[in-house]
Amino acid sequence: VKGRIVWDDVTDKDGNIIYVNPMFTKVYGFTTEEALGKTPRIIKLGTLPPEVYRQFWETLLKKGIVAGEIVNKTKDGRLLNINGSANPITNEAGEIIGFLAIQRDVTEQTKLSALIHAIIDNSLAVIFIKDLAGQYLMVNKLYEKLFHVTNEQVAGKSDHDIFPKEAADAFRKADLAVLEANRPLEVDEVVPQDDGIHYYISLKFPLYDAQGKPYAICGIATDITERKKMEGESKKKVHDLELFNKVAVGRELKLAELKKNVSRLEEELKKARGG
Repeated sequence: VKGRIVWDDVTDKDGNIIYVNPMFTKVYGFTTEEALGKTPRIIKLGTLPPEVYRQFWETLLKKGIVAGEIVNKTKDGRLLNINGSANPITNEAGEIIGFLAIQRDVTEQTKLSALIHAIIDNSLAVIFIKDLAGQYLMVNKLYEKLFHVTNEQVAGKSDHDIFPKEAADAFRKADLAVLEANRPLEVDEVVPQDDGIHYYISLKFPLYDAQGKPYAICGIATDITERKKMEGESKKKVHDLELFNKVAVGRELKLAELKKNVSRLEEELKKARGG
């Protein structure tokens, strides 16, 4: 088992501990003598409903395997996030003679995962992950708010289930371009929302598995609608100013020409008067 094993123990068929490994004593704080003869209740937090524990034992007694995550407690009351499995031990006749449990401490990974989710869900950007077929795996809170779907509702759906065809086609085209390039790409996207069309700049990039193969696409999209609006207003002001300058310069040229003509007429009038 890779990782930090915190509970490697064997119980008899009645669930009494008959063996624990050194890591169990190190992490949980119980000595071997304190653990032997006890049941796993000594590390049980007790927050799960009784029916969960009942199903746990029913599965084991049917010679099934139980696996998943649970929160346990140490001797001094600290809480640990545990991931692992438990399975029955049988003799040659197929009779259950005990149970083996092997578990890992994933407390730090759980904290890090919670931190990442907090950052994602409190981001001012729309964040999402899709599989290679374009089906959603995850969206953040802002996505849920803007498009009126929950993370659970959007899972397994594509953009064509959520957006008009024209927009969905454009999103898919951008996703495929990322996969073809096999690197991050920055794309401009037009997104229909409740109050009209919004403009986004999206950074899309592949996510890779342990073998280095892409298995999903992550997108971080920032709404630049207000910036677009301000840029449009700025361009209009610049255009108006240029037009005004052209008119002003034209007037100045005409005024200069008029002054020149007046001067010329004055000179001609002087000559006509003999002056």
